Amino acid sequence: MVNVAERIKKALFAKSWTVKKLCGAIEVSEAGYKHMVENNSWKLHNLSKIAEVLDMPLTALVSEEEPEIVSRPSGESEAYLQDHLKRLEENFARLSAQLETKDRQIDGLQRTADSLQRYVDTLLGSTPANEKADKKAKSFLKPATETGRVVEMYPAEKSESKKSA
Repeated sequence: MVNVAERIKKALFAKSWTVKKLCGAIEVSEAGYKHMVENNSWKLHNLSKIAEVLDMPLTALVSEEEPEIVSRPSGESEAYLQDHLKRLEENFARLSAQLETKDRQIDGLQRTADSLQRYVDTLLGSTPANEKADKKAKSFLKPATETGRVVEMYPAEKSESKKSA
């Protein structure tokens, strides 16, 4: 059996309405509404009014199938939602542009790193005598997160400053 009162209750919740507001909209006293709920004695014209003010078809209240009750925003909240959607779209476009810029920067840095690696490889060559220097140069190009240590950029300057002191 269809529980009309429960469907109305769900629709009221979806619209953030109270029973008092519904009663005012359909011009029925709260006592009269309570009587209809308790006795399950719904008049067609009352159900039609309820469906109309809740922006739902009458069949959603009385059909055997469970309806999907979706709240429709009022004019004020609809304007708010439209404004919010517009701001979200603007933010998305701005963030997408920033992401594209960062992607181009990463590509450029990767090309620079690849070029530096090729340069180091050509300077060191691949002879067995240069294996130790080759290993040191390659570890220098690894990020600190991979090696687990921070590589000093100018170690020779520190040793010279210690000698002069």
